[in-house]
Amino acid sequence: DILKNKYPEINTIKGDGRKIDLPSNSFDIIFSNAVLEHVGSNDQQKDFISECYRVTNKNVFIITPYRFFPIEMHTKIPLLHFFPKSVFRNILRFFGEKFLSEEKNLNLLSENDLKNICNKLNIDKYKIKYSYFFGFKSNMILIINK
Repeated sequence: DILKNKYPEINTIKGDGRKIDLPSNSFDIIFSNAVLEHVGSNDQQKDFISECYRVTNKNVFIITPYRFFPIEMHTKIPLLHFFPKSVFRNILRFFGEKFLSEEKNLNLLSENDLKNICNKLNIDKYKIKYSYFFGFKSNMILIINK
C-alpha cells in the first residue's frame, strides 16, 4: 500500500517468490536483489530460482551476498559464518540473534550452492559474476539466459 500510494503509476504484486501467481514467460527480465538468502532452505531457494526462470522469457538477474565475504553483512560479525551452518546458527542464538539464526530467515550461499541449484534445475545457460568490496568478493550475481 505504501508503494501504491507513493508511486500510483507502478503496478505492484504482493506474493511469495517461490510460487509466483503469474503465467510463464510474463516478463523479459526478472531482477532480485538480496532476497534469495531469505527464502529458506536450499530447496526453497531452488524453488525461488525456478519460479524466476519460469516467469521470464529472456533473463534472470539474482544478486545475493557471497557466503565467504569476511564480514557477514546482516550481523556485521566477521568470519563467524565460515563455520558450518549449524555452528553459525548456534552462535547467533547465543548472541541473541534468534531471528537470523533460523534457516528460514537467513541462509547464505556459496558459488557451489548456486551451481548445484542451477544443475538440479537443468539450467545450463548461466554465469556467476561478483561485486567486490575492498578487493573481496562481497556479492554474487547469478545471470541466467533463457
